[in-house]
Amino acid sequence: MWGAVEKIDSADAAKYIDQVRLVCGRVIGSGSHSSAVFLDLGRNGQKDFTILIYKDALKYFRSKNIDPLAFLQDKLVQVSGRVREHDGRRSLSGPGGNRDFRVRRKGNS
Repeated sequence: MWGAVEKIDSADAAKYIDQVRLVCGRVIGSGSHSSAVFLDLGRNGQKDFTILIYKDALKYFRSKNIDPLAFLQDKLVQVSGRVREHDGRRSLSGPGGNRDFRVRRKGNS
């Protein structure tokens, strides 16, 4: 499924709602809620792209002693999954209830 996924910039995500894509962008802001961590790839969380890492997927980060909020801040990332829109916000969810998406650190600056 992931081999032939089209790579897109996070600013273009609105064009790909309900499609599986490899979304690329810089983590500009982040935060957490009781059920998820969110990574914003734009300055306007209401309009720009957000990566959601649900509670059940955070165990991967914990197993590597990584705090995604701190580790991914200001990093260029690529995330594979289905682009969604909810209440005007574009986000990404991976297959299997967000358990299978991949976050790759693309660069240090």
